[in-house]
Amino acid sequence: MVFNVVACFIQGKEEPELERYVTSAVGSGSKALAEVFNVNLDKARFKVGTLDSLMELNETLQKVDQTLDSTVKKIEKQAREMVSRDLKIEVTKQQQGKQIQKFYLIWRDIGSEEGGFDVADYIKNFNWDDNKFHRGRSLVEIAGLISERMRQIDNDIKTLNDNLNEVKNELTQMVKKDGTTLLNKDISDVIHSDPNIKADELFVEVHKTTFLSTVVVVLHKTKYDQFREVYERLIRDSEIPCVVPGSLKYLGIEDKEGNQLHRVVVVSNKIDDYLQRGRQEGFTFRKFVYDYKKYQEDLQQKTRLETSYEQQKNSLASRCYFAFSELFICLMHLKVMRAFIDGVLRFGIPPRFYIGIIKPGKGVEKQVLQRLCETFADNAMREMYGTKEETNDTEDFFPFVNIPLTSPLFLQ
Repeated sequence: MVFNVVACFIQGKEEPELERYVTSAVGSGSKALAEVFNVNLDKARFKVGTLDSLMELNETLQKVDQTLDSTVKKIEKQAREMVSRDLKIEVTKQQQGKQIQKFYLIWRDIGSEEGGFDVADYIKNFNWDDNKFHRGRSLVEIAGLISERMRQIDNDIKTLNDNLNEVKNELTQMVKKDGTTLLNKDISDVIHSDPNIKADELFVEVHKTTFLSTVVVVLHKTKYDQFREVYERLIRDSEIPCVVPGSLKYLGIEDKEGNQLHRVVVVSNKIDDYLQRGRQEGFTFRKFVYDYKKYQEDLQQKTRLETSYEQQKNSLASRCYFAFSELFICLMHLKVMRAFIDGVLRFGIPPRFYIGIIKPGKGVEKQVLQRLCETFADNAMREMYGTKEETNDTEDFFPFVNIPLTSPLFLQ
């Protein structure tokens, strides 16, 4: 669905009469093709400036509009993905079995549902907010305020996203591999968390030696005898023994598929050769250092990161929610300002043209534009008007100003 912010003019007609022309064009009652909402705007309060500055601003605002529209959609999408119902996303109804969510535009200084508007209602009842964009400023200054607010909010969201991703990456690196068998689990977590492990009897690291190192073997119980026969002689070309004889020990850990953990003690400066040779023979070796103190510190750090991640995620969710509201308000003011500027350039001053918002019915958007063309076009120029596809041009061209509004996403 698309809303259209329009500016319409007929020589000699005043605004109330122009509004009736628009309403008549789209029909009324059950046969109406669209709803029409008047924009209550004292246009004379705008500081128009020179014709050259107005033309330049008109071109600039087209680009600002595209960027702002894209930013609103991006932040709305993230807000919908992150914000919980506690932050006032309401489920209003069900449609074909799917829950339809409703956003509220929340004013930051009130921060409650009573201080906000449903987005669609905000569009239909739009009033220019001089507290945010005072018409005592020039149009260029107002445009600058909108652009600066957009950049500031977008940068804020980007910074929060970067901070969240940084914590997420740290957490991902710390999260142990959660496999289903010992072949793909993190054995450090398995061993350190087992209360039956007697570390001082099994792991040489407990005794602060640097000459010897531990190798953990993931071995199916049916291959134990085969491995026991060869583990001391895997490196045959060494002049000195690389493995402590008789150091193969079962750790008492077995998964549901029969894979077991065993320990072997290897000379430290030969451990890489031993690991490589064992893997060539088809055995699953893991270099392992038993350090229970570091394991506990890692668990505490993981808990801190998880807490930080949730806090930053909630902060980002809340910021996205308010950012959507703030930027959508900016977008609506920009759309109306564009309609005003284009209206002045096309219809002149003083600004006696009508500005309104049209909500076409589903599937009749083109028909609504055609009806408006028929109403406001000079007979001699009627063939010139239409969509860019109809006129084989690069832009739509109508006898009225038409600024489409396709944000937020639920309007599409």
